[in-house]
Amino acid sequence: MLRLKQFFAFTLIDAMGSLEETRQQITTELRYQSSLDLGSTTYELIRHLPLAKDVVLSARQELVMRLDGYCEVSHELFTEVIERIINDVLPVVRQSGLAGHAEYVTRSAFFSEHPVAIDMMVDVLTDRGFHVCYVREDSAIPERVDLNTGAISYSLRPSHKFKITFDARGPRDEIKALELAARMAESNASLQRDVRISHSVIPDHFGDIRQEQHEEELKAGRPGGQIVGFMGS
Repeated sequence: MLRLKQFFAFTLIDAMGSLEETRQQITTELRYQSSLDLGSTTYELIRHLPLAKDVVLSARQELVMRLDGYCEVSHELFTEVIERIINDVLPVVRQSGLAGHAEYVTRSAFFSEHPVAIDMMVDVLTDRGFHVCYVREDSAIPERVDLNTGAISYSLRPSHKFKITFDARGPRDEIKALELAARMAESNASLQRDVRISHSVIPDHFGDIRQEQHEEELKAGRPGGQIVGFMGS
């Protein structure tokens, strides 16, 4: 029954009591189960919203379609983005390899002239296992001052920031995790071996003590007693 519960959710109710007690337990369990379910009206309002696992699955499918589309429709631009990742982004990522996060910042006009290149870079890094967040920041650069009115003319210079995060766990962390798992397994095995219900425990020195008492009783002319085991848990 417990193994079946791993695949099907159900609750066991103790029916060893009276009929009224069993009925009360069933009523209480049904009331609890109903409190976990949404009302029919509420469910109808939200049932069309996707589940998180469905969003993840569809996002992966859309990512693959976009990458294939970049390669087929904009092959030259896609190739140039990959070259920029190899020459500019990966060196920054490697420098922060143990930190688990890096930031690539550029003021190149390439991304302003080709906005789709931003999506290409994010999608390529995402496919390689990185988590990427893109932010554009515009800095106001003074260009001209009107001496008569004091008005200052500005031009906006964009900065393209790619915040990249990734799993930085290394071999040492994996070895520590394996050592911890091994210690836990040994501890559990020791507990299962040493702790048993209704286990009779007789200390090692108990037999010697009883043997000495038996010899003394024989010398005194009294019959020996029985050795009694101690019950422990």
